[in-house]
Amino acid sequence: MTDRSFAKLACWLATLSLAACGGGGGADAPATPAPPPPTASGTGPIAAPAGSWSFVPVEGARCASGSATGIGVRPVAGSRELFIYFEGGGACTTAETCWGANPGAANLGGYGPAEFAAESKLREFLYLDNSAGTNNPFARMNLVMVPYCTGDVHAGRQVQTLQVGDQPRATYFVGATNVDRALQRLAATWPALEAVWVLGTSAGGAGATVHYSAVRQALGARVHLLVDSAPAFSDPEDNARWAFWGVQPPCAGCSSISDIRAYNRGLDAQARHAFLSFRFDATTANGRSAAAFDAALQALMAELRTHPQTQTLLADNSATGFGPPLAHVVTTKNTPAWVARGHQAFVQAMLTGSGWQSVVLLPP
Repeated sequence: MTDRSFAKLACWLATLSLAACGGGGGADAPATPAPPPPTASGTGPIAAPAGSWSFVPVEGARCASGSATGIGVRPVAGSRELFIYFEGGGACTTAETCWGANPGAANLGGYGPAEFAAESKLREFLYLDNSAGTNNPFARMNLVMVPYCTGDVHAGRQVQTLQVGDQPRATYFVGATNVDRALQRLAATWPALEAVWVLGTSAGGAGATVHYSAVRQALGARVHLLVDSAPAFSDPEDNARWAFWGVQPPCAGCSSISDIRAYNRGLDAQARHAFLSFRFDATTANGRSAAAFDAALQALMAELRTHPQTQTLLADNSATGFGPPLAHVVTTKNTPAWVARGHQAFVQAMLTGSGWQSVVLLPP
């Protein structure tokens, strides 16, 4: 991979992060301790009660702080389908953006049973809802949530030492290693799946994209992908992030955003891929004006729609002042009714494969 190509790949990741992600990733990283080695134990089937959410520790999985973490699971007896959600939440590369007063990424200090017990997304994200009477079309499937606490959009394989004040602090950018270990547990738990549905929001959309082929290989089933609010525009900002985090591209020769997307789509001609976004999203605009964001978004959506099994959803929030008041992540329950109805119909059609097509949602 050339330096220029690697830079383009790195910038994909940069645009998924909040503005707080910061630049100059490796300047304050004097030493690089090795990540913890894989362990042979703790890879068996998950034992969790059906019908309710449980937090399952994943042996060897770590948050940026080095504390242990795991995944959330909600099994359904008899189901041979699986829904996996990759949580979003910014990114970080420096002592200030990781460990300063205003971190650029979520949950860096840790994510365990207590954090999962208080997890608001289980209530606020429709597709994680398993409450009585829910209209979540995935509720009949086994549900999995992959928490985000590594600051590397689930993609790192490296531990860096950041100088926090006068103290060195090991920072575990091991999101990809965590996913590998979680997939071992999922494969042991559900060895005969018929279909897998993967949703990633914001930075989790990067994780879902990077790990799409790994999910497919580990679980041995057709994998359908929904990427929400992760446009991944090519925009040079910090060419060193992927190297700093130890990201390994998912395929040989993948040197651009388009290469990675095309590789994923080419693995299975029948797998469905969806992309969802607001017409303007300040979180992923990375400083672009509304007009510049829209132009880049329209070009991206035109690229995606060249593949017959890829459809896009655009919620046109221009008439509402690009609100309300924050327009980010289409699939949350707090979107306006016209967005909620539209994305639910879009996802339902994707599930059935009947009448599924790209759509632009407009306010009434």
